[in-house]
Amino acid sequence: MSSFIVSKIKNLFKKEIMENNTETAQEVKRFQWKKGDHFGKVVEVESEDSEFYIFTDGTQIFKSVATEFLEKVDDINNLPFPSTTVISPSNKNEAKSVKEEAPKIIQSKVSAPVEKSPLENLIIKLSSKNVETLKLNLGVNLPKREVFDMLLENSDESRDEMIKTISQVVTSQIQIDKLQSYIYDEVTLFLNNYYNESNS
Repeated sequence: MSSFIVSKIKNLFKKEIMENNTETAQEVKRFQWKKGDHFGKVVEVESEDSEFYIFTDGTQIFKSVATEFLEKVDDINNLPFPSTTVISPSNKNEAKSVKEEAPKIIQSKVSAPVEKSPLENLIIKLSSKNVETLKLNLGVNLPKREVFDMLLENSDESRDEMIKTISQVVTSQIQIDKLQSYIYDEVTLFLNNYYNESNS
């Protein structure tokens, strides 16, 4: 009789271990925003269908554009981009460990400020009272006028709301590193002209 009970207990343990292994095998999908207002935020997929990823924070995104705005997170301790927000997983035990790790993530991704040379510090000081206007021609992707009119005609949004939405989309598509590179080139061109004029 006692061997029967021992056998039953062993079977229960085996079943529980198998269930635990199945749960851990089902990986939680996480992404990090690399564009837009949510830049740097880590989100966890709550559910998905053929069209959308739906996240635990209530946001969602079309799967067709997900790769443009999101980077897959394989390791929560090694994020693709700097982050100050980590979405805790639904599993409470894992959530605790993520919260404990969050400060480490932030510290490892925030680089120490680059020390400026004495010349750079001098230029900053001497430039502080002289402001020159630099005109930038910045190319952006936006709907054509006739498309805008069509959108406005077939939408419940006002003209101002439509412009606000388009502005958000346009600015969210600007990549900071490319913008800085472009501005650097334009500033260099401007300075060459500016200092050449003062010499002539």
